[in-house]
Amino acid sequence: MADVPLLVISDNSSSERRITPSWTISQLRTKLEPVTGIPPSAQRMTYRAPGRDAVPVEAHDEDATFMSSFGLVPYAELHVSLGLGAFENIRPWVTGAYISSLCL
Repeated sequence: MADVPLLVISDNSSSERRITPSWTISQLRTKLEPVTGIPPSAQRMTYRAPGRDAVPVEAHDEDATFMSSFGLVPYAELHVSLGLGAFENIRPWVTGAYISSLCL
């Protein structure tokens, strides 16, 4: 399969990237870390093709789910944001209000 150019958008950057449909979701997350600055475990990804609703890029087994299953279309948008996984290792004494203040 040929690579598909997508517009990868995050809070830190926006750029065109070539995505290989045979990559797994896990592989894509790893490749996007240097681009977005968001660690793979903290990424929340959403794919939006023109004329279609946005769909979350996630699966039960992200090591076995290929990007081709999302019907990649050239120049569609892949939004990458900081998900709740970023706060998995926070100490129990940290309150939700504190976490919210970090996100502002």
